[in-house]
Formats: sequence, C-alpha cells, structure tokens
Amino acid sequence: MQNRLPQKRKFLQANMSVSYINQETYLYIGNSTKRCTRRSVLLPRPHVLLAMKLNSVINRDKKHKRIKDISDIFSLLWFSDIKFAQLKANLLSIYSKLKARKTVHSFKAEEIGRVSKVTGVSTGEIKRVLSELG
Repeated sequence: MQNRLPQKRKFLQANMSVSYINQETYLYIGNSTKRCTRRSVLLPRPHVLLAMKLNSVINRDKKHKRIKDISDIFSLLWFSDIKFAQLKANLLSIYSKLKARKTVHSFKAEEIGRVSKVTGVSTGEIKRVLSELG
C-alpha cells in the first residue's frame, strides 16, 4: 500500500489557514469561550467546512442535528467573506457537484422552515441560496 501521508499533507496545506489570535479575539470551543493570546490556530477554510457539513447532514437521524447542519450550510454560504462563485468553485474542487445537488434537494420544506426560525431569514431566501449550490 502506497504511503498517502504526502497527499494528506498537501491537502491540509491547501485547505487550512493559520489565523493569528490576538488579545481581542476569543476562541469558541464547544459551549465555552476561551480567551487566546499570541497563538496560531489552524482553521479549515469555508469550502472545507461546507463539504464536511454536506457530508454530515446526509446521515443525521436526529432532527435537531440535521436542522443545525442545514443552518450551518446556509450560514457558510450566506455569511462567508468569500464571494459565492468562488466558494462554490472551491467546494466543487473537493466535493461532487452531483452529491451536493442531491443533498440540497433532500432538504424538506419543514426543515427549511425550522432553519428560517433559527436564522431569522425568510424561507424563500434560504431556498434561493441553497438552490444556487445545487
């Protein structure tokens, strides 16, 4: 079996960014907040988080976890500093367009309604943003 470590390292270098945490920055870990100073933290880039959320939402059997994943997917698309076209292109470089489309189309109207209540964004806008992904 071929050693895949160099491939994994190359993927991580391409898809992770190092962020400097200064005195005014807080790092959120679970339900607690940790104050960080003078630390470098590896953070996944938005398209990597999006791919992870698209993967996780598929197999969610607990309703509240599925709603959270759908909310996260919408939020990553809606609030990212990266332009949507670039975010989508980055995502599709590591994630199947067909799989993304199938996942987004599997979201039920009831789930979109619950995401709307959680986020405060209209169901129409959530549907529009998600449909642009798939």
